[in-house]
Amino acid sequence: MTISETLALALVATLVQCFWRAKKRLSFVHFAFNLSQVSLAITAAYWTYVVLLTRVFHARPPLPLLVAAIVFFLLNSIPSRPL
Repeated sequence: MTISETLALALVATLVQCFWRAKKRLSFVHFAFNLSQVSLAITAAYWTYVVLLTRVFHARPPLPLLVAAIVFFLLNSIPSRPL
């Protein structure tokens, strides 16, 4: 799966999550923030995985996958926390 397919799936999932059976309507700013946050987290995780897999660990996938998952979690969780 390429980055464009991964982003398309994630953005569709985010759209469904934001609007299907939502108890209150999101503002445009909140909706745009959700889409951009997911896009950035997925892109960073994807490139972390690709770079680690091809340049550092030379096709040994368990560790690059773990690091990419941590990058995704951090970039998807931390920006939404209030200061």
